[in-house]
Amino acid sequence: MSIDLTRLSADEYNRIQSGEMTPAMAAEYLRGEHIIPRDFGDILRGLYPADDIQFRLTTAFSVDSDPSAANRKVYNWLSGKNVPSNREDIFRIAFALDLSEGQANYLLGFCTSYGIHYRDGRDVVYAWFLRTGGAYAEAKEFFESLPPVPALSRACDGVRVTQQLKNAFFLAQTTDDLRRCYLENLEKFGQLHLRAFSYFDRYMAQLIHPVSDV
Repeated sequence: MSIDLTRLSADEYNRIQSGEMTPAMAAEYLRGEHIIPRDFGDILRGLYPADDIQFRLTTAFSVDSDPSAANRKVYNWLSGKNVPSNREDIFRIAFALDLSEGQANYLLGFCTSYGIHYRDGRDVVYAWFLRTGGAYAEAKEFFESLPPVPALSRACDGVRVTQQLKNAFFLAQTTDDLRRCYLENLEKFGQLHLRAFSYFDRYMAQLIHPVSDV
């Protein structure tokens, strides 16, 4: 699912992307009030505009925690006071509100540095259950029944592997298919973190020993 920007956001994005701003202009732009941020509560209500949003989320998070604590947590989210602290909670919200895989991807992207990652075992399993209309408890139980990802020694072509995994899991029709696909691709999981470390290592090396463009 593609996420369409609002007209205001699109105009601001095009202005910044045009490259016509000098560094001084960009700094002044950021100090101004041109960017109108949306808080997490706005995002949730945009994805799920029904009036029972707080009830559904509180019910979902009360399963394994104190109802009053769950209600307070949900209230803080909806009022924009804070955002979920981990990806597990974000997926749980997606299941509670019957969001699509694309909507969950958008929500993850808003709260974290990336959306659904198909080289992460938990992400790919939860995405499959969202796509097929499963429940959070089913997805969690299924994932916990799978073997751990083996240690990796080197990173591979991230884009190629991600697309391969996404295509493979999209073809899975049943939980048996999902398990078989997961086990067949087990050694490809974890590349997200290994590749990220590789980029970080190269970035640090450049900071320590910068190479002049001259």
